[in-house]
Amino acid sequence: MNILPEIASHPQQMADLLLREHPDRLKPLTTRQLAKRLSVSTRTIQAWRDTRKLPHIRITARSFRYVWEQVELWLAGKIIDAL
Repeated sequence: MNILPEIASHPQQMADLLLREHPDRLKPLTTRQLAKRLSVSTRTIQAWRDTRKLPHIRITARSFRYVWEQVELWLAGKIIDAL
């Protein structure tokens, strides 16, 4: 049974459902974890972050975290239509 159409008009219920289905979705990732997930080097992540291209959270002067949901939105903006 697909309940998504039933709750599509209720954003809070949709968010609760997504978190139940994917509890790590909002868990902040380290630079290393994000690099592994994107199959790039940690240096690439650092370069994107340092040029303020990649959304991030600064924990300390040398410690950063990334919320996967925000990274997905950032990546979605990078899609180039090949047609």
